[in-house]
Amino acid sequence: MTNLLKMKDIQLIDVNEQNQSAKAFYQVMGFEEYARSEVDDAGRPYPILHLQRSNKEK
Repeated sequence: MTNLLKMKDIQLIDVNEQNQSAKAFYQVMGFEEYARSEVDDAGRPYPILHLQRSNKEK
């Protein structure tokens, strides 16, 4: 996965706030939370965390 993130130069990821495993995984991959939305893209009450790759990992 690390190679894919670097190969595709993925800088932004959105994860469901309730998915703590995904959040932890992306934090290990060098992503940090920069924003939070109260609802998902469909307007449902599932908070979304917006993550971006930290400058340390570039």
